[in-house]
Amino acid sequence: MNQTYLLSVLISILSPFFFCQTVHGQKREILAQDLLKMIAETKGDTFHLENAKVVTNDVSGAHFWSRIIMQVLPKEIIRNTDTLHIFKALDFKNVDLSWDFTFFRFHFHKQVSLENCDNIGLSFVGCTIDSTLFVTSQSVTSGIALYGCTVNGDLDLKNVKKVDLMRSSFYNRNFFGGDIGFFEIKGCIFEMKYAGSNDFQQPFNLSFRGLNSEKKVSFELFDCDFIETEKGMGIDFFIAHFSYFNLQNCQFHVPVYLYLAEMDRMIVENTRFYKTLDMREIGIPVSTSNFSFQQLSGKIGVKDTFYSSYKMSEKLYTAATAKELAHEKNFNELIAVYSKLLGVYKYRGDQKSYNACYIEMKDIASRKAAFDYQHDPTMERFFEWRLAQFLKTFCDYGTSPVKSLIFSFYLILAFAGIYFLFPSEEDNLSRRSFSRFLTGSVDYFKTDKHLLDFQVENQETELENLQFLRKKLEEARQGTPGVISWIGWPFYAWLSVYHRFVIWFYNRTDLVKGQWSLLSKGRKYWLGFLVSCYFLLFLFSGLLVRILNALALSLNVFVTLGYGEISASGSMRYLAVLEGLLGWFLLSIFSVSLIGQVLQ
Repeated sequence: MNQTYLLSVLISILSPFFFCQTVHGQKREILAQDLLKMIAETKGDTFHLENAKVVTNDVSGAHFWSRIIMQVLPKEIIRNTDTLHIFKALDFKNVDLSWDFTFFRFHFHKQVSLENCDNIGLSFVGCTIDSTLFVTSQSVTSGIALYGCTVNGDLDLKNVKKVDLMRSSFYNRNFFGGDIGFFEIKGCIFEMKYAGSNDFQQPFNLSFRGLNSEKKVSFELFDCDFIETEKGMGIDFFIAHFSYFNLQNCQFHVPVYLYLAEMDRMIVENTRFYKTLDMREIGIPVSTSNFSFQQLSGKIGVKDTFYSSYKMSEKLYTAATAKELAHEKNFNELIAVYSKLLGVYKYRGDQKSYNACYIEMKDIASRKAAFDYQHDPTMERFFEWRLAQFLKTFCDYGTSPVKSLIFSFYLILAFAGIYFLFPSEEDNLSRRSFSRFLTGSVDYFKTDKHLLDFQVENQETELENLQFLRKKLEEARQGTPGVISWIGWPFYAWLSVYHRFVIWFYNRTDLVKGQWSLLSKGRKYWLGFLVSCYFLLFLFSGLLVRILNALALSLNVFVTLGYGEISASGSMRYLAVLEGLLGWFLLSIFSVSLIGQVLQ
């Protein structure tokens, strides 16, 4: 149904009951209901109202317009529409609005301007504003709130002491200036779809550039989403001073400009920044700040102050390219931002954020060292660059002792692998030992030798020493102190028992008594299986011994404790010297890194 017709019906119904106009000092007093009639009767495209006071006879005022519409319009009309369309521009100057004055479900097709108005509790609920909403005030108690609104034009608020934006969508430029003292913005969407072409104001999604820097502002931004577009530049806090700055659960797909902003208390939680933050010369309170570095990681930058204003094509300085690294002043300013953040995390004892911030700062410094070497290749700059790269890999610039231990462990394993291939001690896998094992096996199966015969041959010298010990102990019965016999004979008895046990063991385990060729077929299968297991055990024991020897040698050399019983031989001696040097160097860095973390 035609909206103009609905407006005329509403006016014809309301006018007999609500029309009231009196003179109150120098301002006319107008009932809110009469505004509709006055707007409708005004000729032209703009409705002007100046030096007036608009009041309602509804004490709550919360949903005044909705209740009036519901009471006087026919139900069949209400079903078709619940929005009142205003096709004229509204121009209010020096107009006082009653407490809690609410525009409920209005669609303003043209500009709404409230200049120097006393608007305590002014609210727009469920409204659509296609053009600019401009509000200024000189009252110390002024306020404005938008609940569930859609603003397709500019939002321009000045000197309004309290601003509440709740669950609303803004698709053009939003400017705040003057002596605004409190912001509460929750559940809003900011997307630049309809930005104009005028150049006197940059097209920021949300700008606080015009705020009085001498006045402190309380600012809360919850559950908001800033959507990236080709027309919007982001959110601008340039030179503003905040007594309380709180970001919660927000998504910034646009840049955030904090250049010269001052924070007395700063809280950022569960917020993601997808674009760069301009944090040049930002004032961050050390003792009253609470934000994890993970939210800022990789997004910190500074503005090039050569240009005072922001441009759509301008990118913030992040020291990412060779052209940027050549700019010493911007580089120093970027490092200064990280230093401020480190002070915050150190004060709070947030070790995780401190380490992450320090690593990112040192990564930037490492890129700068590489750039300096490429443009002035000296030996000092080469080692400065390479040392920074090594410290990043080894211990994250001293912030991760655990990583340095893991790196050292892998290095020890690498050298142990080389020592395994080139052993310095004979084992079962060595050529000589394995050759003896094979020849002895052939003799055992081809001849009538028993296992005990091989053992006797191997321990012939030890058996001779045992018989020699018995002879000497018998001689010691006379002419020597008694303590020698008291100790010697039990020792000899223990050795004798041991050798008798060995003889018994070899006799019991000697399964092939005679030649292999004379055994039955079934016994050959059974003994063949046992011999295969013995061969595998022999090889496995040799492998285990070689691994242990290689690890022991590598660990011994790395910690520079000396070789000990196992020593490197041949060309491995030079490799051991290199490992010892690396071990001394890496363990020194580990010690410094560990002490640094403990002191933090």
